[in-house]
Amino acid sequence: MAIAAEIADLLGRAVRHGQPLFLIAIYEHEGDKLRLLEVLRRRLLEEGYTTQTLDPRHRPEHGLGRFYAALAECGPRALSLVSDLPRKTGGGALEPAFLEYFNLHRDRIARDRLRFLVFLHVVEMEGFVRLAGDMWDFRHRTYWLERPAGPRGEGLWQTMAERGATLPLPAAERESIDRQLAGVRAVLDGATDPEIKAGLLLDLCLWLTRRNAAGLAAEAASKG
Repeated sequence: MAIAAEIADLLGRAVRHGQPLFLIAIYEHEGDKLRLLEVLRRRLLEEGYTTQTLDPRHRPEHGLGRFYAALAECGPRALSLVSDLPRKTGGGALEPAFLEYFNLHRDRIARDRLRFLVFLHVVEMEGFVRLAGDMWDFRHRTYWLERPAGPRGEGLWQTMAERGATLPLPAAERESIDRQLAGVRAVLDGATDPEIKAGLLLDLCLWLTRRNAAGLAAEAASKG
């Protein structure tokens, strides 16, 4: 897996130069996350590094007030794999208190040269950016574990049209999404700056996420 190879390379450089490393992996399907975890553990072990898996959602000793201490225990030649962040009681949205703590103490990442990879489900991304926006800006790299299959016909827009046609939403909401897609596409067609195009697609991702169109959001964010 190319992502595992790139992460191993980034970790090697961070270790050699005594630098921190904060990575994010966005996934849509649990299987994609588990597959990367398995490949990454094996790849890093082969290259002489170690890993530890932290699960603040299910293990209180990794959670609020203890997370950074758990990261610091990983060792100088290791990468912590944060498989799941805490959610509100009953599941659903990410726990705001943990995200605020995560964000507030981010200076410890540089100070203690912490190195870790956080997994976020695509529908959690908006909440993460809203409540831990400084962490989002602080990251070194973000990976999308599921990408469009490649250029075919009209590429992104054809793929999104095909997905949109299967959304289990009322007709009025599907029409609203179709209008939004058409409007963003028109603006993108007239834009030349790659950063502007990326920003438009990431904004579209957040808009789609709020309308429970996670599959379309993943397509837009991946292209962005």
